[in-house]
Parts: sequence; structure tokens; C-alpha cells
Amino acid sequence: MKMLDLTSNSNPFGPSKRVRNALRKAIKKINKDSSREKDLLIKYMAMKCGVEVKRIVFFSSLPLFLKAFFSEYSVRSVGLVAPVSKRLKNILERVIASSKKEILVKAGSSLDDFSSGEPIDLLFLIYPHDVVGAKTSLLSRKLLDWALSEGVKIIIDETFLEFLESQEIRREYKLGEVTLVKSFSEFYGLSGLDLFCVCGGEEIVERLRPHLEVADASILAYCAVRTALKDKKFRDRTLSLLREEKKYVIDKSKKAKTLIVEDTGSHILLIKSPHFAKIDEILRRKGILVDTYLDQENVSYIRFPLKKRRTNALFIKTLLAIVEPFEKLPKKDSEPVRVDPSATHFVP
Repeated sequence: MKMLDLTSNSNPFGPSKRVRNALRKAIKKINKDSSREKDLLIKYMAMKCGVEVKRIVFFSSLPLFLKAFFSEYSVRSVGLVAPVSKRLKNILERVIASSKKEILVKAGSSLDDFSSGEPIDLLFLIYPHDVVGAKTSLLSRKLLDWALSEGVKIIIDETFLEFLESQEIRREYKLGEVTLVKSFSEFYGLSGLDLFCVCGGEEIVERLRPHLEVADASILAYCAVRTALKDKKFRDRTLSLLREEKKYVIDKSKKAKTLIVEDTGSHILLIKSPHFAKIDEILRRKGILVDTYLDQENVSYIRFPLKKRRTNALFIKTLLAIVEPFEKLPKKDSEPVRVDPSATHFVP
């Protein structure tokens, strides 16, 4: 049975035509030195972000970045906003094991979880964290303010920033105090592109640079990213299409009274129902892979990055078919089903 993977965060509409055309031309230069394209991209990003060139450096993977950070800075405890994805947990575990240091990974859902007990040296915030996408919560803001006041080092992953209608949030924090990590593959539809950017204080960037620049990306990667960033109409077109798909899924979900769809403000929807016990296992048997998590009330929800209309239609139709029988049961038999945390499967 062919599985339909709905866990990818990548732009469902793929890269722009300008990127595809640029890659066709650049393929002739595949064996040439990539330093010129790299310099052009850095200069363009510096101008776009309003920072100095020396505050930007590229790297090839998140594990490489974390390994460099742990080797250059004394970190005893890392703070992560819960719930945390299995993928991020696995990355941290592997990096910490390879560093041969005793580093505690502390996941919390309130400010007290981080400000009491074992103090954290590093706050790693997936913008605001990699479960709900780009919705900035009150907890995230409180955490940032507290971490800044306590001198805790802060890393913010801006992976989902371009999916936001408004991008004003990060302007509140200075680059000297916060290190920003940016990925280009998700929003720009460049799946599998191992090219990341770190932008931060001059001292931090200079210390990390020798570790991160060991393996340069190909000339095609730098060319694709620069072309994508310069395509000013691409973002507007993408957001417009995503708004249409978001409205479609939300409207269709209203057919089920107990189906709750929360908008994160990005391309990710959170879908809840009291009848979602072991929903990931049920969907897997139907050939659909999803990411599932538990909310604070221990109820399971689906984290659904929007796809193209055909896929969205198939997914919501399947979901309605699963929930419908429960809604037809007598009221006394249709009480909310609480989910045993140990029964919830996390799909990386």
C-alpha cells in the first residue's frame, strides 16, 4: 500500500518558475567554484535583513550547527518549549552523545518550568516551536523576556517566518542578544536543500564560522536560494493559495460537530476532536501518515501542514468518515475519549 505522507512542512506548490529556470541555466556551472554565488547570496541577505555581512554564515545541517555551538560554548542545560517533536529530540540526543558532554534537555510548558530547578544555559525556540508552526504564544514572549534578563543564550529558528502574513515579531529582539537560524527549503519549496543560515551577534558568528564553513553547498543551492529570495511575487502568490486551501479545510471540517480546527497563522492547522484516540494508527491503516501530539488536557490533535487541494480533500474526507460514526452514537456513549500518552505515536 502506498502511504500518503502529510508530515512534510514544505510549500505544497513547490519552487517558483524563476527558480526552476535559474537552475536550468546554473546546471552548466555545476563543477565550478561556488564562492561567487555564495558571496552574492550573503550580500543580498545582508541587505534584505539590514545587517552586516560579517554577521551571516551558511551551514549545511542543524546537527552541525548545534555541534559547533556546544563545542564553542559551555552549555549544561537546553530549554525547549513542550511538546517537542521526536525529530528534534533525536537530533539533540545524537549531538549531545557525540559531544561527550553532560547536557540536560529540559522541556517545559510554563515559565516556571525553566526559571525554577536546574537553570538553563540555552533556550532553543523553534519559531515558536516546531509543533504548532508560526503562532507566537504568550509563553514564548514571556520566555524570551525572561531569558534575556537572565543572560540565557537564545536561538530562534525562523523556519516558518515566511508563512506568516505579518513578520513584525522578530523585530522586537536584537541580533546581538538572539541568534537566528533560517531554513530555505520549507517555504521556497526546495525540499531536501541542505542550506541554512545563521544570523547573530558578531562574536557568536565569528566563533561558529570555522566549524560551519567546512563543507560548502553547491553552486546550484546558492543560486536557487538567491533567485527565490528575489522573487517578490512568489510569497504573495503562495500566501494567497494557502489562504484558499485553509478556508477549504476549515469549511469542510464544519460537517463534523466535534471537529475543531485551529489556525496557527501559518500554513499549519491544528485539528482536534474528542474522538481522536489513536487517530494516527487509524489513519496509518488507511495509508496516511500524520504528526500527532497531546494538548495540555491530554487530548490528541493532528498537526496538519496544508497540501494541494486534491490531497487536502482526501485527508478531510477520510477524517470526517472516521469521526462521523462517533457523532451518531447516543450522547451518553459519545463522551470525550481521553488519550493515554503512551498510546500516542510520534511520526518524525
